Amino acid sequence: MVTADKASPQYPEAAWRLIVAAIDAVGCPARRIADCSEGTVSAFSLIAPELKGHDLTDSTLSLWRHRKVKRIPRREKLIVLKLTLLCLGDPLSHSWSDAQRRTALQNAVEFADEVWKARDEDEESRALAVMIKGDARYARTVEMLSEYGERLLRQVGVRSRGEAEAKLAVLHQLNGDSDDARYWSVLAAAVNPAYKAVSSQKELFSTARRFAAGYERVRDREAARMYLVRAAGGGDGDSAYQLGQMAELEGDVRVAVDWYRRAADYGHPDGRLRAESLMATF
Repeated sequence: MVTADKASPQYPEAAWRLIVAAIDAVGCPARRIADCSEGTVSAFSLIAPELKGHDLTDSTLSLWRHRKVKRIPRREKLIVLKLTLLCLGDPLSHSWSDAQRRTALQNAVEFADEVWKARDEDEESRALAVMIKGDARYARTVEMLSEYGERLLRQVGVRSRGEAEAKLAVLHQLNGDSDDARYWSVLAAAVNPAYKAVSSQKELFSTARRFAAGYERVRDREAARMYLVRAAGGGDGDSAYQLGQMAELEGDVRVAVDWYRRAADYGHPDGRLRAESLMATF
C-alpha cells in the first residue's frame, strides 16, 4: 500500500540527482515516458490501485528533468515514474507475471523511499549546518571529531535515546573539555533517565573501550580508533594494547610495537612481551 503525503518539502540536491539519473538511464524522451505511464498505471491497477490518477505528463517530466520545481514529487508519482521506466526498459514487460509485477512495484516503492530519504538527510544536513554556525558547542564538536562528530550530532535527541549524547560526553571528557562533557551528559540524562554520567577516570576509560567495541563489531574501525586513541592518550593501557592489536591486524607492525610499548608503560601486563615478540620479526 502506498501512503500519500499531504505536503512536499523543498527539493534537495540528492533527491534531484536520483530522479534525473533514473530518467536519463532509460534514454527516452519525456513524451514517450508520459505516454507509457498511463498504461503502466492501468497495468498495475489491481495490485496498486492507489496509483490511479498519478500518471505523468511530458511537461511535468521536463520540469523534473531540468529541475524547474522546488518540491519533490509525491511518493505515488515517484512510484509511477520508476514503474514506467522499468516497463520501458523491458520489451517483454507487457507479459509480466503477477510475481514480476509485484517485484517491479517493490523496486519502485524502494526508489520512492530512497528519494525521500535523500530529502530527509539533506534537510538534516542543512539544519546541522545552521546549528554548527550558531552553537559554539556544535562547532567545537565538529572541529574535534570532523565527520564522525557530524554523524553523532545528527542523532542527538529522542532519535538516539541518549546514546549519541553519551558518546559526545565521553569524547569531550577524554579530550579534556569538561564543560562540553557536562553539557552533553545533561542532555543524555534528559533523553534517557537511566543514563549515568561517568564518575571516575577508570569508568571513563572503560566506557570508551565499550563504545569502541561496539564499532569494532560493525567493522567501523575508524570510529573505534577515535575512542581508543583518546583513552590511550589519557594513560589507559588497555586501550593502548587494543590499538596495538588493531595495528598488528592491519599489518603495521612498527605502529603495533609503539602501541604495545605504550601499553607496557601504562602498566599493561602483556604489552612489553608482545612488543619484544614483534620486534624479533623485524
